Amino acid sequence: MADRRSTSNDAVLLMAYGSPDRLDQVEAYYTDIRRGRPPTPELLEELVERYRAIGGGSPLSGIVERQRAALEAELAARGRPMPVFAGMRHIAPRIATVVGEIAEAEVERFVAIALAPQRSSNGGGYRRAVEAGLMAVAGRPEARIVPSWHDAPGFIEALAGVAREALARFKRPENATVLFTAHSLPERVIAEGDVYPEEVARTAKLVAERLGLAGYEVAYQSAGRTGEPWIGPDLLETLRRLAGDGVRDVLVVPVGFVADHLEVLYDIDIEAQGVARELGLHLERSRSLNDDPAFIAALADVALAALDESGGGGLPVERLEPASEPPRGKGHPGGHPGGHPGGHPIGSVGSVKPDGYVYARAPMLVYWETTLSCGLACRHCRAEANLNRAPDELTTEEGLRLLDQLLGFGRPYPHVVFTGGDPLRREDLEVLVRGATERGIGASLAPAATPELTRARLASLQAAGIQTMSLSIDGSNPTLHDGFRGVAGTFEATIAAAALARDLGIPLQVNTLVTDETLPDLPAIYELMTTLGIIRWSLFFLISVGRGSALREIDPGASERLNHWLYRLAAGAPFAIKTTEATHYRRVAIEHMRAEGMGPEAILATSVGRGFGVRDGNGIMFVSSNGSVFPSGFLPLPVGNVRVDDPVALYRDHPVFQSLRDVEQLKGRCGRCEYAEICGGSRARAFAWTGAPLEADPLCPYVPRGHPRLRFDQPIEPGVAATA
Repeated sequence: MADRRSTSNDAVLLMAYGSPDRLDQVEAYYTDIRRGRPPTPELLEELVERYRAIGGGSPLSGIVERQRAALEAELAARGRPMPVFAGMRHIAPRIATVVGEIAEAEVERFVAIALAPQRSSNGGGYRRAVEAGLMAVAGRPEARIVPSWHDAPGFIEALAGVAREALARFKRPENATVLFTAHSLPERVIAEGDVYPEEVARTAKLVAERLGLAGYEVAYQSAGRTGEPWIGPDLLETLRRLAGDGVRDVLVVPVGFVADHLEVLYDIDIEAQGVARELGLHLERSRSLNDDPAFIAALADVALAALDESGGGGLPVERLEPASEPPRGKGHPGGHPGGHPGGHPIGSVGSVKPDGYVYARAPMLVYWETTLSCGLACRHCRAEANLNRAPDELTTEEGLRLLDQLLGFGRPYPHVVFTGGDPLRREDLEVLVRGATERGIGASLAPAATPELTRARLASLQAAGIQTMSLSIDGSNPTLHDGFRGVAGTFEATIAAAALARDLGIPLQVNTLVTDETLPDLPAIYELMTTLGIIRWSLFFLISVGRGSALREIDPGASERLNHWLYRLAAGAPFAIKTTEATHYRRVAIEHMRAEGMGPEAILATSVGRGFGVRDGNGIMFVSSNGSVFPSGFLPLPVGNVRVDDPVALYRDHPVFQSLRDVEQLKGRCGRCEYAEICGGSRARAFAWTGAPLEADPLCPYVPRGHPRLRFDQPIEPGVAATA
């Protein structure tokens, strides 16, 4: 890669949607934009033929590179030399990767500009891609984003220039009907308040005024095939209507596209042109702006206005807050991360209440690993599951006896999560779930996405009493996810299983592993989550046990940045977001909530506040397939076995459990920390790294300030631990 170190401390990032350069990239590209769902063979064949028709691939990547180089030259000619970078959302070079290159270039601040002039809900993916890159960068540069430049004067003039040039190709330009076009979006975005149609209309109006047009029309093109209505009027339908009205000359001016790619070269030049010929229309298209000097000058105007914060005549500029700084805002909607640290879904979880922040009477959750048998070979599996069931698994009778033993905790009872391995490998699972339900014990299911997970089996378990279910998705596409799960096709099976749960009305949580390998993919995974109808997204911060020892945890700095990102993301997420084995998230959340002016009662009412104190051994108990009892599935300290020991006595009285609930026994920074009672750190990670479960959690970078222990169920001294 060329040396791109900045001499001005500033830089520009151009962002494009991306498009396949070659036919052999088409399937991967469309799988990516479809959020991991590959196109059907029939659709893939059609897509390949379209790209073949325009020359065997899209020229977009090459055009964006020319735009990048031309903008860099234009800025230098204006006396503002700075590097210009380019990144793509759905093909290499990815935006997040390019943000890393910007940081390596010693840039202090940069402005990101999407090569999509009008603001839309779809455009939020550009912002999230930049944030993903920033999250992974230590000493991140200041970032600004221009969310819309649909009415930038230079852009309007550039469009008017190419339209004027195209009108001259008609014998009588004054008789030509001008159609301004943009990419269609689903109609539901209008009901959701999307300003995209308004901005498209304004762009068209301003260009028409520059051209002195007495009349014009706006049409939409390239609608998707999702089975839902898309914004119209459609370009092809408009052409048919105009022909019926006696129009003979039509000029198409794409105002939503600034470069040649499939939507221009095929949808207009081939498909629309073919319809026009059938209708006897003379159809012309204004050439794409590409690297036209007038357009490049317009981009330079936008970039400099954003960097100088001059506003450029009303140009919107948004700053991305550093992930290490809490935002200053008014409140935070529901859906905060960081409830209880279990990695599975909750139904009636929360009925068990702590005394202060100590769960001494009963755990909130009991995870029962019903079997080690599983059809997958997940790279991070704590249990190192295998295909065959172990001979020492608890029998049906022993399982029902375990449920009887749990009644000894008294009401309200703990909630049981039936996990594995894959609990569906047990033929008696319905008997065990029904046994829990009949005893008044809530039950949830954490199956593997294998052929065992059928509609019939899931409906049967629902009838037995399963209240909620969890699935795991560790990559935003089949390549990434199946690579973790060890079996091809698991991604598609998981997506199908999520649809089954939705159809049956079973609330679904999705769990995602956080490692240095999955970290860059988290924004894309989030986008996938928004399509699945889930109630909760749980991010499990890797503990190096079992097969997971071969993976790498993220470092403390990345963990801190991720926690801040998750808090901000949760504000607008359509589901709850939580963390697992990252209890220090609670400190980050408190920083934000205190900075937003939230008082103790409001903080305790959030999902974060309701989970204060819960951690390995405090509110959590794990029973393995052979009956051994542990403080959690990730803390391999056996304290007894339900075949010979009373699990109630083990939880309440065993020295290991008692020490894990007593924050006064914590060591190192965790022992000195003012957040100890609320957080307590990951005892599993401390044990994995040091062999001592009471040592400091090595993933938390916070240095205690010597304040008194922070509690929200007691009066808080003004200013104490308000920020961290």
